[in-house]
Amino acid sequence: MKITMTCRAAQRAPERPAADFRRLEGALGRCHVSELDHLREEVAYLKFWLGIVVVTDISLAGWLISSSGTAGPYTVFFAVLGLILLSAGIVFLHRRIERRIDRIKEL
Repeated sequence: MKITMTCRAAQRAPERPAADFRRLEGALGRCHVSELDHLREEVAYLKFWLGIVVVTDISLAGWLISSSGTAGPYTVFFAVLGLILLSAGIVFLHRRIERRIDRIKEL
């Protein structure tokens, strides 16, 4: 089984299967990702977490709307607190994504 690599250092690594695997790992470790690719991956990662936080926020709001009458006062208090913190997290992540996108535009 052949592994295709884009890094020149990794391409110069010998093609012996298991004996030179560590050498191949070292060659791959020397590969540098461009700043543009790094920023794109970071934006994708932040968007993933933003999606999770948004779904959690919506679910908590739905639970709060449907069950606030039957839940205890402490539970409602902590649900509202969680809703506020999750909403603040959404704004924080959104601003971070915007800054990364602006940096991508500059490149």
